[in-house]
Amino acid sequence: MVVAENQENLISRSRRTRIAVIQSLFLKAFYKDENLSNEETLKQIKAYYQDHFKMAFESYLDHSLIDNILLYCQQNEARLEQEITDLMQGKPSFNRLSMILQKILLSGASEIALRTDLDLAIILNEYVEITKAFEDVKSARFVNGLLQSFANLKRN
Repeated sequence: MVVAENQENLISRSRRTRIAVIQSLFLKAFYKDENLSNEETLKQIKAYYQDHFKMAFESYLDHSLIDNILLYCQQNEARLEQEITDLMQGKPSFNRLSMILQKILLSGASEIALRTDLDLAIILNEYVEITKAFEDVKSARFVNGLLQSFANLKRN
């Protein structure tokens, strides 16, 4: 997601953090042959933000949340993909979704599993709004439904 310099303060720190997680997951998938570490992908994202937007990357993100979500995704990716595919009930498989939609779902599912202290509506709203920035409204509804179903499995 491209954030204009004059809009950087309009996006909450938590949303910027979630976007950075999705960007990192996307980079890891895009450069899978290079086997990038979480640290390497975040270093590339940091350089991009600083070069293009002159943003003080470090102060705009919750690095603990980034590390936790990325580690959870890394350790549970195959299981999360299968659980999401099962919830899709005959719709195209997880692997047939756009790469960005896959990463949004993985990040959202990871955060739902990790952040039981945070109101589910906040997490769902964040990922719906992020999806709207990258995809269409139909995809945002799809993400909302899938993440809600995932939360029902994990939180009940």
